[in-house]
Amino acid sequence: MRRVRILPLILVVALAPLGSSGQSLSHVPAAFLDIGLDARGTAMAGANVVVARDVAAVVWNPAALASIGSSRQLMLSTTRQLGLVPYHLLAFGQKVAGTPAAVGATTSGDDVLRENSAFVAAARRVAPFTTAGITLKLYQASYGNNASGRWEIENADRQVRGSAFGAGLDVGVRYVSRKGLAAGFVAKNLFSSVSYNASNAAGTAKGGSESLPTEWIVGLGMAATRSTLFELDLRKATHTDVRDRVAFGAEQILFEMLALRAGYAQNLDAAHVERDVTVGGGLALTLPRTGLRVGLDLAYVISELQNFLHVSFRVAW
Repeated sequence: MRRVRILPLILVVALAPLGSSGQSLSHVPAAFLDIGLDARGTAMAGANVVVARDVAAVVWNPAALASIGSSRQLMLSTTRQLGLVPYHLLAFGQKVAGTPAAVGATTSGDDVLRENSAFVAAARRVAPFTTAGITLKLYQASYGNNASGRWEIENADRQVRGSAFGAGLDVGVRYVSRKGLAAGFVAKNLFSSVSYNASNAAGTAKGGSESLPTEWIVGLGMAATRSTLFELDLRKATHTDVRDRVAFGAEQILFEMLALRAGYAQNLDAAHVERDVTVGGGLALTLPRTGLRVGLDLAYVISELQNFLHVSFRVAW
């Protein structure tokens, strides 16, 4: 499947001052980057297609939205990917006509590359212990609007400016047995198309229409006890500059209100081994008299390129 060429180029230019460190971005796709905007899952190294829960499941596996229950849920999340690019998420979920559903939006970047997306997702039971889900995503981007990006060759400005619009479709399945064993599968951008326009003063920039790369994720999970979870994920990329990765995450609940989490991820290319170590925690409380359930989750990613913090806030009623 072909890549969107213009948008990754803008990000590469933006990261050029990093020098050789920028070469270690080989596991980070550029266009409409899916970084898993939920601090709970991030603290488990992104191993979350099985143990994802509540409205945050829309980030990892829409099939897990079946765990949303009868409550209304709102989540806000923010981070600076690699300590550089700001990412923000707003998501809301509840049952609609008996079907768990969620809507939301993300925004990221700056004048160099600004990406926005909106999504709607739903899940339903399709077999005993098995749920399936689907997410429809709409994409919009603008790029090259930074005044410092002027790039002159032969007295002609080659800086590329433009915008992009498109859509993508994620599908997922999750199976959870009575014994606490679970499995999940997600295809990110199984179908997608992005159209972009591009222009510059030199007249060398061109637009077009291409697809976003599909990513396949398979996960195995286990609830060792009511308060202890483990998950192992394998991510299979379909584009050459993003490596296949394996991730492992664990969560321990204490006193039914505190959570401790940790994870480890690395790619499977022996020539380019890149590792992330993650740690984090969470606090969940029910406010007296109101019945509101609030939660705060933190994740800290220790990366070979740049460490960064991820924060999520959740409320349910």
